[in-house]
Amino acid sequence: MGFLLVNGRVLLVRDDHVSFDRGPNRGLPTGDAYESVSLVGVWPDTAFAVATRTDQKRRRTELFFWDGTRWKSKMQTAKSTELRDFGRWNLRRVLSLVRQVETGKPSFQVIAGFPLDPVPVPEKASPDKEGCAAAVLHERAAILVSGHVLAAGKHCDAGTGLAVELWEPGAKKGKVSALPQSEGVELSSLVALNPTTAFAAGIAPGDRPAYLAAMGGNGWSLQETPMRDGITRLAADAEGTLWAVTRGGEVWTGKNATWAQVPLPKASDQSSIAAVDVWPKAPGDTWVVGRSANGNLQVLLHTRRHEG
Repeated sequence: MGFLLVNGRVLLVRDDHVSFDRGPNRGLPTGDAYESVSLVGVWPDTAFAVATRTDQKRRRTELFFWDGTRWKSKMQTAKSTELRDFGRWNLRRVLSLVRQVETGKPSFQVIAGFPLDPVPVPEKASPDKEGCAAAVLHERAAILVSGHVLAAGKHCDAGTGLAVELWEPGAKKGKVSALPQSEGVELSSLVALNPTTAFAAGIAPGDRPAYLAAMGGNGWSLQETPMRDGITRLAADAEGTLWAVTRGGEVWTGKNATWAQVPLPKASDQSSIAAVDVWPKAPGDTWVVGRSANGNLQVLLHTRRHEG
């Protein structure tokens, strides 16, 4: 079973069936007080709703958890801070990347489970780098149940481009690696299949094609793709197949550096569909959220691999 947030409502996904039930929507943060709401985690054991709001012109994040009957507020970040990516970590904990909005200073916080030390500590900026809150101003994170943590963002110490910081299980200090040819790239996603295989995706400036860097046995390298538009969302299924949504609303799937575009059907009003998000629920079982070209319809698309 899984869950999706579409048009401000929680939809439950069971096999090929999508249903709306009032129960999973009880207590869901809604209304003008919240700028955005997103759902993360695994339903129903570690399901969270992340709501962003602005109080007295200062941005903050409120975290809700599903207690089995309704959504309940668990915590609020300090003013001018926000929760970014988070996921299931080791020792049955959930770890989150926290970011100060004004300075970009990153940190990590255990938001579920026992807050045992240590948690990863981002590398400090060099003393001569004025205005740098950290060596890398992390915007995205990939958290693994093995205890490994990766985070990526602007390489403030270098003055240009992006970098990834990797922490081994139980380590406070990580290792920083610059991402190749990442000057001016807007980072959108960081995906880790395991501690030695990861991908960073984004939107490159000008007429450059989609940005995709891959981490392998020899470190990080630029990976060429046929996608001419920037990547706004990158995700992976349990078998390591990648799914990408581009800025132009296309859907692509790739494995072993081989990519293919996934054709999308027409909407019920016969207009074209632009993808907004993708969710690889399981290998061969992927869901896409999209909008019709005229913006009148929001659609949910499903692809299932048939065996035999």
